[in-house]
Order: sequence, then C-alpha cells, then structure tokens
Amino acid sequence: MKRLAMMLGALVVLLMGITAMAQEEKPAGEPAMEMGAPAQMKQVAYMVGIWDVSMQYRMSPEAPWTEADAVNTNNMILDGCVLESVLEGDMDGMPMKGIGMTTYSRGLGKWQTMWTDNMGMGISLYTGGFADGKMVFAGQDMMPGGVKMLSRVTSYNITDTTYDWMMENSMDDGQTWYTSMKATYTKRQ
Repeated sequence: MKRLAMMLGALVVLLMGITAMAQEEKPAGEPAMEMGAPAQMKQVAYMVGIWDVSMQYRMSPEAPWTEADAVNTNNMILDGCVLESVLEGDMDGMPMKGIGMTTYSRGLGKWQTMWTDNMGMGISLYTGGFADGKMVFAGQDMMPGGVKMLSRVTSYNITDTTYDWMMENSMDDGQTWYTSMKATYTKRQ
C-alpha cells in the first residue's frame, strides 16, 4: 500500500510538472498562435448574403458565349475565419452546384480560395489578394487527360451591392490568356 501511495505521489508530481511546462510562455522570438478571425476577413464581410448571378461562359476562345443565371449564397463560417460560397444554377440545361471557401492565411500573408462543383473537375486552389480595387486569385488546374491550365479569377467594380467577376485561362503557361467566364453579382435586398 505504501508503495502504491509513493507511485501515486510521484505521478501527481510528474503531472504537475507537465502542466507547469505546458503553461509556460513561449520563448522570446517564437510567434504565438493567433486565435479568431484574421482582421482581413472584414474586407469580404460585404459578401455575406444572397446574390443573383448573371453569367456568360465558353469552353474555348473560339466558342460562342452561353448565358446562365445562378444564385450565390455567402456565409461566414468557422467563427468568421472563412467565407463559404454556395452557387446553384443551370448550365447547358443541367443543374450546377458548387461550393467555395475563402480565407486569409496569416502564414502566407495572402488570401486563399478553393472551389469545387458537381461538374467533376476536382478542387481548384488559388492564392491572391486585393490590389487597385480588385481581388485577384490565381492557380493551376488540371484538365481531363492531365493537361495543365492556369486560371486567374478577378472580382472588380466592387460595391456593397454589386460586383463583376471574370475567369481567365491560359493553356501555354501564361503567355496568352482568354476569358472563359464572366458574371455580374447583384445582392438581394
């Protein structure tokens, strides 16, 4: 019994030491992990709500433009750390649904966004930021057959109730670009 009491006492001392070490401040020069939404998320707060989307798209630079309408619903999630976008519409007579998430990465010092939809292309990951009244994201996508395509997405003419959006693509590592989609977003009142 005495031996058990000694072992329990040693265990308590060990646990107290571990707890004390865990509560110690980090060494000078080591950054503390910030909690909560980055202040930069305020830059996209105007996007929360329901938006009517009037868009045009084409599958190649030579193809004619096709028109489509959609509804985009934006919400702040994860304690305001992420802007979630859900888009629902019709493309070529088929229901189209997509989801995107946008956040500011403290580690990169840049904005990040991802997009995926039921058209089955995969998940697109882009980085970017605000400059000259525009928000621009860029990244690489893979087309069927493993063909690399660069993509650039720009939001511009931004107000609290409307903005224009454009997607450009390059099949030659950015030497030439063509506009594949363009849209106007109008916020519902």
